[in-house]
Amino acid sequence: MTQGTPHSDGIWMKIESVRFTSHALERMRERKISEELILNALRSPDEIFWDLKKNRYVAVKRTEGQGGIAIPFEVKGTELIVVTVIRIKKLGKTVENRKGRRWVEAEVQLRFEV
Repeated sequence: MTQGTPHSDGIWMKIESVRFTSHALERMRERKISEELILNALRSPDEIFWDLKKNRYVAVKRTEGQGGIAIPFEVKGTELIVVTVIRIKKLGKTVENRKGRRWVEAEVQLRFEV
């Protein structure tokens, strides 16, 4: 895996396994979000940000209408750890409110080998 600073240009992260925290699994059940939807969103996110407050990545994927999901995650070696899952009704507004202040664009590409 090639890594640099969390939000530098051109980082490729090789992902060999995905693990969900118990918190993420609980939120997925509560919010009726499937593991398949999460994995598809991680394989093909609309954007990936670095959360300056939580020091972790956030993958964002539009789903239906104006809504979407945000998936905070960490990468340890070649394992991607889904920390939680957030369903957002007005994704564009949420992203714009956090972008540049709390979230910065992360130029990372996830390469799944799962």
